[in-house]
Amino acid sequence: MKRILAVTTMNNTASLKEALTRIREEHGDIVSITKVYLEKYEDPRVPMDDVAEYIDESDIILVDIRGNERIGRELPGILRDRDKTVISLVWGSNHILSLTSMGKLDLGELVAAAPGRIDSLVRERDLEAILELHGSDEIRDDLKRWFQAMDYYGAGDPDNLMNLILFLLDSYTDLEVPFEDPVEMPPYGLYLPFRGFYRDLESYRRASNFNPELSTVGMLFYSGMHFDDTRPLVEELYSRLHGNVNCTVVFSDVENNLRAIEEYMGDVDLFVNMQYFQLNRGPLGGDPEATRRLLRRIGAPYLICLRGYETDLDEWEAGGDGLNPMEIVLGITLPELDGGFEPVFTAGMRTLNDPDLGEVRVVDVVPERMDRFAARILNWLKLRTMENHEKRIGIILYDYPPGEANLGNAGYLDVFESLEVFLRRLRERGYSVRIPDEPIKDILMREGLINSPSYHEYGGQRIPLSDYLEFFSRLPERIQDDVRARWGEPPGELMVDGDDIIIPVTELGSVYLCIQPSRGIMETDSYHSRDNPPHHQYLAFYAYLNSVGLDAIIHFGMHGTLEFLPGRETALGAECYPDLLLGELPNIYLYWAGNTSESTIARRRTYALPVAHASPPVRQSDLYGDYLVLEELIDQWHGDPDDGLRDEIIERASQLNLRGDIPEIESELFRMKRRLIPRGLHIMDSEWDPNDMVSYLLGVLRFDREYPSIHSMVAEKLGLDYRGSMDTATGWEIERHAAEALKRILTGKSVDLPPEYVEWVRSLSERCDFRGESRGLLEALEGRYVNPSRGGDPIRDPEVYPTGYSMHAFDPMKIPAPLAESRGRLAARKLLEDYLEENGRYPETVAVVLWGFETLKTGGDTISMILELLGVRINRKYGPWAKNIDVIPLNELGRPRVDVLVNICGIFRDTLGSQIEILNRAFKTVAGLDEDPEDNYILKHNLEDGWVKVPPRIFGPGPAEYASSIPDIIGGGAWDQEDELAAAYLGEMCYAYLPDSVREAPDEFRRNLQRVELVAQERDNVEYEVTDLDHYYEFMGGLTSSVRSLGGSCSVRVVDSTEDEIYVEGLDEVIGRAARCRILNPVWLDGMLAHDHHGAKNIKDRVEHLLGFSATTGAVDNWVYDDVAETLILDDEMRRRISENNPYAAVRMGEILLETAERGYWDAPDETLNRIREVFLGLEYELE
Repeated sequence: MKRILAVTTMNNTASLKEALTRIREEHGDIVSITKVYLEKYEDPRVPMDDVAEYIDESDIILVDIRGNERIGRELPGILRDRDKTVISLVWGSNHILSLTSMGKLDLGELVAAAPGRIDSLVRERDLEAILELHGSDEIRDDLKRWFQAMDYYGAGDPDNLMNLILFLLDSYTDLEVPFEDPVEMPPYGLYLPFRGFYRDLESYRRASNFNPELSTVGMLFYSGMHFDDTRPLVEELYSRLHGNVNCTVVFSDVENNLRAIEEYMGDVDLFVNMQYFQLNRGPLGGDPEATRRLLRRIGAPYLICLRGYETDLDEWEAGGDGLNPMEIVLGITLPELDGGFEPVFTAGMRTLNDPDLGEVRVVDVVPERMDRFAARILNWLKLRTMENHEKRIGIILYDYPPGEANLGNAGYLDVFESLEVFLRRLRERGYSVRIPDEPIKDILMREGLINSPSYHEYGGQRIPLSDYLEFFSRLPERIQDDVRARWGEPPGELMVDGDDIIIPVTELGSVYLCIQPSRGIMETDSYHSRDNPPHHQYLAFYAYLNSVGLDAIIHFGMHGTLEFLPGRETALGAECYPDLLLGELPNIYLYWAGNTSESTIARRRTYALPVAHASPPVRQSDLYGDYLVLEELIDQWHGDPDDGLRDEIIERASQLNLRGDIPEIESELFRMKRRLIPRGLHIMDSEWDPNDMVSYLLGVLRFDREYPSIHSMVAEKLGLDYRGSMDTATGWEIERHAAEALKRILTGKSVDLPPEYVEWVRSLSERCDFRGESRGLLEALEGRYVNPSRGGDPIRDPEVYPTGYSMHAFDPMKIPAPLAESRGRLAARKLLEDYLEENGRYPETVAVVLWGFETLKTGGDTISMILELLGVRINRKYGPWAKNIDVIPLNELGRPRVDVLVNICGIFRDTLGSQIEILNRAFKTVAGLDEDPEDNYILKHNLEDGWVKVPPRIFGPGPAEYASSIPDIIGGGAWDQEDELAAAYLGEMCYAYLPDSVREAPDEFRRNLQRVELVAQERDNVEYEVTDLDHYYEFMGGLTSSVRSLGGSCSVRVVDSTEDEIYVEGLDEVIGRAARCRILNPVWLDGMLAHDHHGAKNIKDRVEHLLGFSATTGAVDNWVYDDVAETLILDDEMRRRISENNPYAAVRMGEILLETAERGYWDAPDETLNRIREVFLGLEYELE
């Protein structure tokens, strides 16, 4: 009996078993087949000895490896010196193709001869070109046999698989058996479940009893080798939908997907995809815009029917994780690029013992999950068929931290103004919405629609305990136990009046305006915690929304908390809270275009369709007050460098806390002047004025892109060197000329710049169209296809605009992108040069903060910086699916390899798992080099700690968490000593992310932290200074306080990539500039205070973040607090404006400043503190 080994990810068990059975019936027991699944060996702890044994016992080895799996990396070594017939049945990366050895054909020789050409030659089956490459005709027959084997395998049906086996036995063993040629399957067609195959749509519709009065759902699944993988999904979904809708079921090989969709699905009302990859040619890659044009023409929403091709259902049902990183990329991320959403998990793999094939894996549908998916499909179809005036919509706003000050908060969006815009759009579109006569904010305050208010009686809908208990009793028992264990018996204590639970909801006609409940008690419950079950009122809130007949909900702004509730990060089940609470409601999400990382979490955990809104307009910070005076004095000094004037400049600069000589002071002033700052908040559908457009384009065009930066081009015309004069008066003169050139371009006037450049600039300005934001929401509410586009930083990536699209993240398979690689390398060099200049040596260990928020916008700047610190590079010569690690020789590197502690957030973990794998391979590679430990610090430290193959260097929160609780502790004020903050960080961020597992590793985390000499993080976008976001002090500060609490000492550096130069600066400098340009800057303050309620809230947040930095890093100079108090509180006019805008935020601002002084971070005169107390006691008295 001959033996065949199949090393595969394929789940063609049913067809293969049928083929083997027929061979036995016709030819007897001539062959046995053993399948080895790739995922079984992904864990590096699993030995591969049995694979080697299988290979030794086998006559023929069949290989189907398409990615960068471990077995694919190690198989060449196992096969070395073993004379075996090896056949790669799919073209993948070159190192997998190289395994093919059939008779005289050694494909490894061909790959080595032409690594860049062989892939295309194989795809095109260019026999003569391959023979010419080889240099002789001796491989012709074996090459033809290889092509024939792939033809059999590609068809994938039992007949072709049977003949594949017979063909190989006849060709490469001593058996002589008859076989038939491959039978080509149609590349695409129609499949009527339980009936058969069709080629023309009319025949199919007659056979399926097509009803023109019903909606039509189109389903796309695989033909050929993957037909059996997806057919069970098709048949189960068809069984649930047939009779309620028409079903057009189409199978296709990936190369003909668009043709099949166009031919058969031109009039479908909803499109369901069961394939992986993008639609246009799948893994082969095709123009995504062709897909989008086709789907726009059809106009149907695109839903993802998600299956796990490796996910073990027994483990999943026992509470195991969701999909692995590659399943996420192939099954969710890539379909999202075409506009797919709603990745409801419907099927996975079941492991069985087959008497013929041994241990096999078969596709198994999860009935309850398919029920959920079918119900959600029907609800999306309702949105398409209902009249707008019949629809009932829930709009969800936020109030976290709970209380009046933060009501309606969302990132960089004026929620109340935008909501009024949207309500008008709804009415214009025929919705039965009541437009209120008073501002939205006033309605919410008057009706008490607030989470845990301090100054109002709460109001809204009252849910009797008996009604809630009826709902609660229907929840899974484990859910009930979890909620009771954390929150006690119903109704709990939050938002309860007697036995009634209060739901902050009010009705505006057919629109329900809702305030999402808080996550819990602020000082003890993390906003992003996935370990903390929602409380009773939170459960009651979503139960209420599901009970009142809503047709869809809109989460309005960035961001809510539903997507951060406990449960799997992908492949959610019935006991995952986001799925449980959302139920079958379509979920549309208005989201800031700049945050693709967290919008991705919302996509995958709440099935959201995120519609992007723009950033606020930006402008240059410019100078004000005494800074203008100082600039004038410096200008005078340049004309007459008098010593007395010099002394006056130095004295005035000192009063403004600017240090250094005159060139350094001048440089800082110009850094301030040209710093881009947001002008207030964005309002839905708003248009920019000409000055906003010029400021934005100056930010975009300061970077070299398709053309050199506009500053460089203008400087050249002026005969000046821009790079040599950036932060000087000359540089500012160039800036003014660049702005003038842009004004002329935008007004159609002539300008001395290349005509094609002028047209390109105009095209960029035309992209700044935000009138489609409400339209995107309305199209989603009508069950239509919302055009997808990449979100991100609109200055770094101007193609982020226009908004109103269904936003998706940067393609993770392209990370790190080429531009990110160059920026990251430069940042690493600057970081090390800065440390070397200050300390006279290189640091042995650098702690680097790595966020998904940054990575998905920059394309991987920080990842590239980490690799450069280690002295390695990514090698893509085998294609995007096989990223190899190349080591930079020490003599080329010119310095030691620096050890890196990488601190990730949970969002990075959930969205960029494949990048964790790359980094771990880099750490493994460097730790295994044969070098002097004094030239390789990761090797040195690994030896000191007790050598391990992959030293733990990537640390982050536990699998159920996204970050630490430091912001909640700071905001709640329930702490006494700084060591408590460090202890929280050490305890919550000590999970090691290793190739084989995630495990709590407090000792390793502490040991690595004790060696840290430098903490670094990138600031990558102009919207957020480090003082604008609490996560900056949480991570940079958490690391710093942890190092110091362990007896270490470290400097802290910010890598600023928001300008046309990369700057590496001390945290205290960065905080000082941020304060001058924003929280102390009249222009920034005016912009914020133009937005009722939200403006003062945003100002208050920045004051609290200063406290966070003081507590964790000590990097806030005393003058910052002096100036904040003087500008915001002690100035009567500014205090009046802030108090009128949001008196609750004003009171909180005073409390923060007093707390800062009490904790010793601000050395303020008693009279200042007494004045603050007096002012805010008065404010509080007015509120009460």
